[in-house]
Amino acid sequence: MPLAKLYQKRRQERRNYFLKYAQYIFNDHLVLALFFLLGALAFQYRAWLKTVTEPSLWADGIFLLTGLVIILLGQAKTYIQAADTMFLLPMEASFTAWFKRSFFQSLLSPLLWLAAYLLVAYPYLWASRAWTWLELIPLAISLAIASFAIMVTNFEAYHFKVVKMAQWRWGLIIVSGLAIALALASWPWLGLLLMTVSCLTLFLSQRSPFAQEKSTWFWEKLVSDEEKRQQNNDKLMALFVDIKTVSQQIKRRSYLDRLLLSAKKAKTPFYYLYQRSFWRSPEFFPIWARLTILGLVFLVFLPDAWLSLGIILVVQYFSHFQIWPLFQHFDRHPMVLTAPVGGTDRGRGFLRFVAQPMLIQGMLFIIFAFIFQPWRFALMLVLGLVLIGGLILPLIFKKKIEKANSKRFF
Repeated sequence: MPLAKLYQKRRQERRNYFLKYAQYIFNDHLVLALFFLLGALAFQYRAWLKTVTEPSLWADGIFLLTGLVIILLGQAKTYIQAADTMFLLPMEASFTAWFKRSFFQSLLSPLLWLAAYLLVAYPYLWASRAWTWLELIPLAISLAIASFAIMVTNFEAYHFKVVKMAQWRWGLIIVSGLAIALALASWPWLGLLLMTVSCLTLFLSQRSPFAQEKSTWFWEKLVSDEEKRQQNNDKLMALFVDIKTVSQQIKRRSYLDRLLLSAKKAKTPFYYLYQRSFWRSPEFFPIWARLTILGLVFLVFLPDAWLSLGIILVVQYFSHFQIWPLFQHFDRHPMVLTAPVGGTDRGRGFLRFVAQPMLIQGMLFIIFAFIFQPWRFALMLVLGLVLIGGLILPLIFKKKIEKANSKRFF
C-alpha cells in the first residue's frame, strides 16, 4: 500500500474510533449541561464587560497566559505505530511526504483554537481599549506565526535535535509573550515584527524539517510521542465512557509519600493497596488533581457565587466518583484471590481510603473559600461538601460495593 493511502487510512481509523465514542459522550444530557454552562458563563461575561472601562491587569494576565497555552497545544499527529520501526523503516527516505502532510493537518487544531480564543477575547479588547478588527489582525497573525514556528520545532526535534528544539521552543514562547504584551500596550505591529524576525531566524538557521537532505528520523521518539498523544485522548474520553485505553506504568510521587500509611498502620490490606494505587496512579490521581485545580480556579475567579458553588460541588462529586473503577482493580490479582480476606474488608478499606482524597480536596476548597469569598459563601460550601462527601457519595459507594460483592465468588 502506498504511504499516502496508509496515512489516510490510519487517520480515518482514528477518526472513526473517536466518532464511535463521541455518540455516547455527547449525549442529550451532556449537551444540555454544556448549553446551560456556556450560557451562564456568557451571561456573566457580558455582565462583567459592562463594568469594564479601562484595561484590567488580571484580565490582561489571563489573556496573555491563555494565548501562550493555546500556542503550545499543537501536537504532531503522525499516526506512526511501533511496528513501523520494523516493517516500514526501509522506506524511511520516502516518509518526508508523510510527515509534511502530518505537519499541516496537525497545525489546523491550534489555529482553530486561536480563532476561538480571539473571538471570545475581542469584546474585552473592544471594551477596555476600543480595539477594532483591524487592530486585532496583527495580533492574530503573530499568534498564527508562533503556532507555525512551534510546530516546526516539534517536527525538527524528530531529526535527533530534541534538546536544541526545546531551547528554541522556550525562546519562541518568550517572544510570543512579548508580542501579546506589545499588542496590549497598543503596539501590535511591533509585536508582529518581533515575531516575524524570530521565526525567520529559526527558518534560516534550521531550514525546513522536510528538506531533501533530512531523511533520517528519530523513530523511537515518533512512536512514543504518538502513543502518548493517543493515550491522552483516550484518557479524556474515559472520563465519560468506558474505553480500552493504553496500559500505563505506576509512577511513584515521593512528595505524596506522607499521605501513605504503612502496612501495619493501615489495619486492612485493601486500604494499603487502594492508597498506593490512587496516589501513584497514572489515571485516577491526575484526573483528581486537575479537577481540584479547576475547582479552585472557579472558586477564586468566577464572580457568580451560586454558579461557583454549584460547579465546586459537581467537581467534588465527579472527581471522586471517577475513582470507583479502582475498587475492582485487584479482582484478578492472584495474591488477592488467595488472601484470607473477604468482601467486607475490601469494601471497608475502599470507603476508608476514598475519605482521604475527599477530605484533602474539601479542606482546600474551604480554605480558599474563606480567603477569597464572603464567610456566608464559605459556610454554604462547607454544608454542600459535607452533604456530597459525607452522605451522598458514601451511600452510592456502599450500594455499589454490595452489588459488586454479591457477584464475587470469594
